[in-house]
Amino acid sequence: MNEVRPQLDELLFSSLVASARTTPDLPSLSRFAQHLERDLDAVTAGLTVPFSSGFVEGHVNRIKRGLDLGSGEL
Repeated sequence: MNEVRPQLDELLFSSLVASARTTPDLPSLSRFAQHLERDLDAVTAGLTVPFSSGFVEGHVNRIKRGLDLGSGEL
């Protein structure tokens, strides 16, 4: 399965996050940017690396759902 992903310019992305962090008019955006900057390498990798864990996560969720239903918990 081929996914079409736009190439992320890492320098532009990090400058956009830095700009959002210093936005005085939008405190929610500023806080969001601060949280992104805490682990900017991981965020950038998540947006640029062509690998996905979606297939595995689907199985994990299915197993968890089965365990919850079997024990009567939601």
